[in-house]
Amino acid sequence: MDIQLLKKKIPHGAFREIASRCGVHYVTICNFYNKKKPVSQKTQNKILSETVKYLQDMKMETQNLTEQIQKL
Repeated sequence: MDIQLLKKKIPHGAFREIASRCGVHYVTICNFYNKKKPVSQKTQNKILSETVKYLQDMKMETQNLTEQIQKL
């Protein structure tokens, strides 16, 4: 998947959460997704891995909340 397509799926404010999960600075995440500065392969793998986990967590949370609302 193209990094710019992945970036479009990331909600506003999520860069900070992803940075926290990766253990890297918020600016590193911004630079990576905006292609301003290259990052090491290890850091890139961390960012992509945590981004995928973050998006999966958000999807599961949305599904769970939707189910709870439907039960009301």
